[in-house]
Amino acid sequence: VPFNGQLDEVRVTARDIDDFLVDINDALPEAQLTRDDVRYSFSGIYPLIASEVRADTYQGTGEYQVIDHGRANGVDGIITALGAKYTTARRVAEQAVDLAATRLGRSGAVCRTAVEQLVEGAIDDIETFRQDCHRRYRVDLEPATIDELVRNHGLGIHALVELGRERDLLQPVAPDRPTLAAEVEHAVQSEMARTLDDLLFRRTGLGTIGHPGETVVARCADLMGALLGWDAAEKARQIEIVADRYAYR
Repeated sequence: VPFNGQLDEVRVTARDIDDFLVDINDALPEAQLTRDDVRYSFSGIYPLIASEVRADTYQGTGEYQVIDHGRANGVDGIITALGAKYTTARRVAEQAVDLAATRLGRSGAVCRTAVEQLVEGAIDDIETFRQDCHRRYRVDLEPATIDELVRNHGLGIHALVELGRERDLLQPVAPDRPTLAAEVEHAVQSEMARTLDDLLFRRTGLGTIGHPGETVVARCADLMGALLGWDAAEKARQIEIVADRYAYR
């Protein structure tokens, strides 16, 4: 779907959902899905490289361009990267930086991003690490919670559990989801989470599998508010923004 508005206004509409449900039910008549089956939806902007944008037609590909405007347009000092998405962004960044270094006449170290382990991800054997975490934390945490922490935090699980022990935050914030209160504080203190929306939909998965419930949202707002100095009005504003995520128009 072509989009020409403000990036902050990108959202799934009621019509988008209804059209998608029609497509699914046409392909799988036995499903008979309705709006009540939709727990959450999200959308994003895809930077398309195409001479013609066709509405209602998927044109997504892995194509991208790194343009040296000195050679292409005679304008030195400008490099443009177009079309990158999550699966190609690392390679595009490598090519853009390599091109910039070449144009500046500099030779840097060989790029290692293709093989460098992510922060807290230097784990050679994930299954052995997972089993070790189960042995270390089985008294404090449920097995499903340990698995979730390993997947989301890697080696950072150790510091997070220690934080939870020190601050009495090892309890889940929701009865049916493994996210811990300690993860809320960690998101604020170590990951620069500054809004409830960011916490629920990006730093954790609390909001992405359906509304976690007003009590859970309020609990997270209280935890964040205590750390960020929110008053009652600000907490109410943050909660309203989250609620708007589930309002399809």
